[in-house]
Amino acid sequence: FRRVLFRSAFAPGGHDAAVLDPAAGLLLIRDAAGTASAQTIAQPDDNLASAAGIGFSQDGAKLYAASSAARGVVTFDLAAGSRSTIACDCTPSMLVSMGSLFRLSEFGSAPLWLLDAAAASPRIVFVPAPTN
Repeated sequence: FRRVLFRSAFAPGGHDAAVLDPAAGLLLIRDAAGTASAQTIAQPDDNLASAAGIGFSQDGAKLYAASSAARGVVTFDLAAGSRSTIACDCTPSMLVSMGSLFRLSEFGSAPLWLLDAAAASPRIVFVPAPTN
């Protein structure tokens, strides 16, 4: 028995959604509350199969997928149809939106890793772990 994990995200302030299906790939659903037309953004691959989460940028123009296999965040520019990867010295375990920041790890005894999507060039930064 193999457990299949679907990931989903909704664009802020709009009606678009994204669904990551390990078998079908990354799908963008425009106007999910209305006519709901689906578009394949990326075919299934190892980086998407190991995605810990997906999320939209604040303006809805980009879609992010945190990937443990890519050791970073795969970025999809929805208007240009391009794909790039922001490398990290971490293994993302989540992608949790915090405004224009996305949390990539839990806070604890290790550094907290964040995707700063508001920077001119989105980047991954860390907050050092507390010392005792």
